[in-house]
Amino acid sequence: MSYTEFIPTVKIILLGDMSVGKTALLQRFIRGSGDIDLHTIRSTTGPTPTNKLVNIRGRKLNLNIWDTAGMERFQSLTRSHYRGVLGAILVYDAADPGSVVPMERWHEELLEFTNRLTVSVVVVANKVDQVDGAIPPVGQEFARRIGALYKETSALTGQGVSEMFNELCLEVMRNASNILEQQRANHQAEVALHEDEEPGAGAGAGGGGCC
Repeated sequence: MSYTEFIPTVKIILLGDMSVGKTALLQRFIRGSGDIDLHTIRSTTGPTPTNKLVNIRGRKLNLNIWDTAGMERFQSLTRSHYRGVLGAILVYDAADPGSVVPMERWHEELLEFTNRLTVSVVVVANKVDQVDGAIPPVGQEFARRIGALYKETSALTGQGVSEMFNELCLEVMRNASNILEQQRANHQAEVALHEDEEPGAGAGAGGGGCC
């Protein structure tokens, strides 16, 4: 990547209770297609960032994704974990409709520490491969109530994972366009400063040549 290339950064946070598949969902997105042994994926022990460059309808984005697995036992995160978040993924286990209930608390905490006007949220029913028949509508109803996107995924098979991230990114590009443009302005200012500081900048303006 050249120094002058601008790629906006989108911070995304994964939220939800233990064993809903947050880490597996992220690993599936990062690794893409192919077999993933979910038994070898260990939950992280604290908020862990992972970066991935994506192209959304011709626009590059650097996704800075934070996996909060391992923090559920503390029942909450700190303000610093939410700082700069533009997208949130609320994950529950589609095979356990009761795992939707704790998302109410996670959503309230998200709104407490972020700007509800610029943060985009998707409610994800994960592990749909473990459900026979129709997915219970509790997650979709919760998403509708809080004004969030709703998607069904399987970290095991990869079903819906890339599509979920892509749609969240599109929502971020709509809701946080002013923040992404501010990133661009900051980048351009840094480029201009860098060019001014380069050796030889402005050379020739004062004459000093011998011929």
